[in-house]
Amino acid sequence: MYDVTDLRKNQRKRVLKDGQLISDDMKSLVNVKIRDLSLSGARLESAGFIQLPDSFRLLVVSEKAIYPCLARWRKGTLIGVEFTGPPRPAGLRKF
Repeated sequence: MYDVTDLRKNQRKRVLKDGQLISDDMKSLVNVKIRDLSLSGARLESAGFIQLPDSFRLLVVSEKAIYPCLARWRKGTLIGVEFTGPPRPAGLRKF
């Protein structure tokens, strides 16, 4: 059996954090749960099947950080993403 954990660049940490997928044009937003997190990527869970663009951003709400991402794999509602650059501050506002 093929083990995808052998391909990981960095050790993942199990987490349960709120996240949001943001399209590069900032016109689309999807809520997700972050299940695993590492320096190079994350495993996300969506409420249902979603269409993803080639590249997008992941907002980690508790960290107030936005990571540029690429989707690397999908299994049902789970999505594996690779971070393509360092995070930047989100500058969230309260309404």
